[in-house]
Amino acid sequence: MKITFLLIQSIFYILSNSLLFFFITALVLKVFKITDSQLRVFVFLLAFIKPFFLIIKILSYENLKGFYKLPNIGITKIKSADITQNITEVDALKIINIFIILFFIYFLIFTLIKSYQNISYFKKLKKKQIIFKCDDLKLIKIISKYSQMLDIKAPTIYFCENYNFKFFTFGIFRKNILINKNIFSLLTKSEKETVILHELSHLKRNDNILNILLLYFANFNFYNPITYFIYPIIKAEQEKDCDKFVVKYSCRPSKEIAKDILSLILKINKLTSEPDIYCPKLSSAFSVSKSVNDIKINRRIKSLMGAKKDKIDACWQTKFFFYSFFIVLLFL
Repeated sequence: MKITFLLIQSIFYILSNSLLFFFITALVLKVFKITDSQLRVFVFLLAFIKPFFLIIKILSYENLKGFYKLPNIGITKIKSADITQNITEVDALKIINIFIILFFIYFLIFTLIKSYQNISYFKKLKKKQIIFKCDDLKLIKIISKYSQMLDIKAPTIYFCENYNFKFFTFGIFRKNILINKNIFSLLTKSEKETVILHELSHLKRNDNILNILLLYFANFNFYNPITYFIYPIIKAEQEKDCDKFVVKYSCRPSKEIAKDILSLILKINKLTSEPDIYCPKLSSAFSVSKSVNDIKINRRIKSLMGAKKDKIDACWQTKFFFYSFFIVLLFL
């Protein structure tokens, strides 16, 4: 009973403090009108990490000993001096062991399941020739040119003709881009350039790796309400930042690119449907078809319309200050 009560207190402590951290960081971003997507993604990632710091903070004998004495932590006004006094070092060790064992069991099982799903799924698609290596030398040359422009290694290009798949990046050590051949053939020249630059920008930002981390954080924090706020925010920021990369490396004005983005979303939404088979977590808004969300599109287009080539990112002094501020806040 004592251990169960301690676990419940610990969970509510983590929930309340991580929620407070999220609202403080969101308020600071709003007040200072921070639009730099990389900084915003970093801040919201810290909100994902905050629960882990809180777990480490309470997993000590001294903290557990005085846990019920902290006035802003308790979920009830019941004062149980007996429980507090009877928390021994053995009890603290039990709590610590429970958290550590649960974490490693989750990490191991989730990694094995997701690795098996993704690897076997990719092999299955190749075997059934649903996806196949790109044989369009002209397209390979264009992507190679843009890869050099973005200073990244040219990815391997795969084609598919199944409308369940659109455009997305995948891979960790070997970067790949999948392009829906049927949809791609219906795009205008400028739309093709936009979607290629957008997907390469995901590789430039290492979003394929970031998405794996997000998947772990989101699943490990399934009990935490902030997860369901942070995850879609980070995904939206990824897309907005990649759109800005297109502005930065394209020779066209942001208004034209915004028009292409809107046209691409509408075309893909019209041509495709939700996949009826397992699909790995992907890193692009052009990957899995979803119902068109007017609010999200408006925000994305508005952000893109205000983007300028020489003002894509915040200056390093601003970034350093806010990075430092939020990291310090993480440890409080």
